[in-house]
Amino acid sequence: MDENKPNSDPNANGEQPQRGFNPRVLFFLLMMAVVLLIFVNAAAPPPKTYNRFKDALKEGRIESIEIQQQVAICTYKKELQPNGEPAKFSVQLPPSPESVDKLDKELAEYPELQVTYLPPDTTMSTLMLIAILLPIGMLLFFWISYRRSRDQFMAAGCSRASVKPVANEKIRRQH
Repeated sequence: MDENKPNSDPNANGEQPQRGFNPRVLFFLLMMAVVLLIFVNAAAPPPKTYNRFKDALKEGRIESIEIQQQVAICTYKKELQPNGEPAKFSVQLPPSPESVDKLDKELAEYPELQVTYLPPDTTMSTLMLIAILLPIGMLLFFWISYRRSRDQFMAAGCSRASVKPVANEKIRRQH
């Protein structure tokens, strides 16, 4: 009975034989990267209203502001941080360019305030690109896999060598 064992059984050491690269591993890693990108954006500071932001600004409790498109992330001064609140909070800025210009003029009145303008966040556009290309890539992968496996099954047992006919001789199919 031991002579009829298939080649996929463990070798003498009890280990499975080495196999080639499995594309499912790449797919799994790609999906993990997408999930991580989604949850990284969820770690933003808690939001506050624009009026509370303006009040904290007038009272001088804000140490720094990072503005990225229509969102500002503010950091309280350590000595003036309200009890029970995190050191940072986010605020949605008004969408009109006039209100942003007005805010810039107000922020210029506070020379001790550190204002940083950040470039636009491209994470969502990257996620959208992945969301569009991932199904297309999966379809291509499965289509190619299907084509390769179909070709193997359809030609099972037949030689792929071409036979050239010799004059006055019939072509025979070899198995």
